[in-house]
Amino acid sequence: MKENSEAYEQFVNELTDAIRQAAGKEYLVITRQERKNNSVVLDGVMLQRGKERVAPNIYLNHYYPKYCSGESVEEIAEQIIALCEEKREEINSLAARLDFSEAYIREHLYYRLVSKERNEELLQEIPHRLYLNLAIVYYWVVYEEEEQLGSIMMTGAQMERMGWTEEDLMRIAEQNTPQLFPMSARGIEEIVGDLLLQCQNFPVLVISNDRGINGAACLMYPGVLEQLKEKMKGSFYILPSSIHELIVIPDNGTSPDRLCEMVYCINRTQLPQEDILSDAVYHYSEVTGELQMIEMEKDA
Repeated sequence: MKENSEAYEQFVNELTDAIRQAAGKEYLVITRQERKNNSVVLDGVMLQRGKERVAPNIYLNHYYPKYCSGESVEEIAEQIIALCEEKREEINSLAARLDFSEAYIREHLYYRLVSKERNEELLQEIPHRLYLNLAIVYYWVVYEEEEQLGSIMMTGAQMERMGWTEEDLMRIAEQNTPQLFPMSARGIEEIVGDLLLQCQNFPVLVISNDRGINGAACLMYPGVLEQLKEKMKGSFYILPSSIHELIVIPDNGTSPDRLCEMVYCINRTQLPQEDILSDAVYHYSEVTGELQMIEMEKDA
């Protein structure tokens, strides 16, 4: 459901007013927009009480389908306030344990791999490194509890306060990331779409990290291309199925254009906008030892 419409903007304004009215003077209602991966913008609201330094951040975008299904903004406002109350003690307890020291950030800094084209505005504001049509960006783990993991993006201002350069970030993250998020390579017997019949007679690997989140960054791990060459017994293709995982298949003569077409189609029909990594596929040559990008030919 598209949200860049006047109807959605009206929903956000009316819902914000309803939250303020229902929350009363006890709360300070703070609204802000957050730009996520691939230029996806989320509208957040926080209900801060008294002298609290932190508060739960609730994204209003997720409630728009409810509104379109007939729920009133007053009903949704009550749900959001109840959720904030439910999360308040957990958030305050977490905030008391957060460590923003340079030593902690250094130990928990890592990188992610994102689309260059889809993040052009964001990349103007944050330290990054380009790789083919992708960009390496930096985060640090704020907290890790059971199945939950919270991270903060490293901004240019934060980098300067630390007295670091982008080269420093890369050097630290290159060491940390494989340790914080070890690579996982699992085989699969079939893949949806046009590739199904082609993959029945040779190995197919799904590459991610052990958490299955932002696992495409494993492509940048030292020595990973050489490891994949050994597993594929020669040259191979990498299909960017999402920012979370990559699909690796041997180069057995499959048409690169067909692979590009499949990736393009899946990106537009199966993935949320923020999970898309690339429309290109990547070919590793065992002869040159290089990874090259292959893009789908555009109609003249």
